[in-house]
Amino acid sequence: MLIRKATYDDIKGKAKVNVDSWRTTYKNIIPETYLDSMSYGLREKSFQKALGDEQIIVYAAEENEEVVGYITGGKNREIEEFPAYEGELYALYILKEFHGRGIGKELVSKLFGELKAREIQHVMVKVLKGNPAKLFYQRLGAKYVDVTCFEISYSKLAEEVYGWESAPFDIKK
Repeated sequence: MLIRKATYDDIKGKAKVNVDSWRTTYKNIIPETYLDSMSYGLREKSFQKALGDEQIIVYAAEENEEVVGYITGGKNREIEEFPAYEGELYALYILKEFHGRGIGKELVSKLFGELKAREIQHVMVKVLKGNPAKLFYQRLGAKYVDVTCFEISYSKLAEEVYGWESAPFDIKK
């Protein structure tokens, strides 16, 4: 398994990981009509923009020259609402068949290392209510902070906010 900075060559792979992960992880959480409407092409456009923004940190997990997971993060996008956290883990997705191999920990470790280099120590992450990934973040020391809501396909969804008062920069694999 190779964990490395993502490049423009990873865009198609990241889009596949994103769409496929949403469809498996958020089944029975997000309306099925929304999940069915997701497309690789639209996600590719979004990832092109993110890779062009030097403020956004993006790492990819690769196996056999195929992207199987990725993480993005950077400055907190909701600093007014959560001023105690200057950093944010925006997204972490790994194909279901690669869960349980330590890839998530390695990706988080890389992101937190880069955040530390940018002098960011307090980091938050939002997790859809009902997503078992919150247990992963809790095992890494994240504490429950708050809950927020948003809407997808006319459905109101809750996101639980978790935070690290001091990000664990020495995550053990």
